Amino acid sequence: MKKTLSSALTALAFGTLLLGLSGTAKATILNFDDTSYQGTYYTELEDNYGGFTWSSNVGVYFGPNCSFGYNSGTVSGDYALVNLLASDVSLGNGLFDWIGAWFTEPHRESESTLKIFGWENNILKYATEIDLVYASPVWFEANWSGIDSISFAACETGWFAMDDFTFTESAPVPEPGTLLLLGSGLAGLAWYRRMRKES
Repeated sequence: MKKTLSSALTALAFGTLLLGLSGTAKATILNFDDTSYQGTYYTELEDNYGGFTWSSNVGVYFGPNCSFGYNSGTVSGDYALVNLLASDVSLGNGLFDWIGAWFTEPHRESESTLKIFGWENNILKYATEIDLVYASPVWFEANWSGIDSISFAACETGWFAMDDFTFTESAPVPEPGTLLLLGSGLAGLAWYRRMRKES
């Protein structure tokens, strides 16, 4: 009984330590179907959608009333994001981890390249290029961690659509005091177990 109790307490403390180290983060998917705009064509994206600050000339559109290329870009639901006037787009927030998103060339029946950059405190951490195909969404698996902004620049045609932007907030790094407290608890449990064995 005593051994079982001691083992249970040790396992509980170890589990608490792992929880403190790992943190828990649930993915958020921005599908652009829940904006205040529920129209028939397109409009500028509302301020702070999804908790992000978006650059100007970025909009949300209603796929069924648009051309085939745009409608194909609405991977889930009927709405997606588009760079209005073929402009570059950026978004920013506190630290977050970007999982990925769907991208489509919606405007012309051709291929295009999309350049994507991830930043933290104005320092470039990630850079990539993906090929976009007209009316054929492609999933980009980013897995970029610890960034606070992303910028997008479409080449050739200049247009892109994006849907299901998926991210998590970056897990906080445990404070040294928290780790010290948990470590002390583990050491105390180990000492207690040893003393009980000797008596």
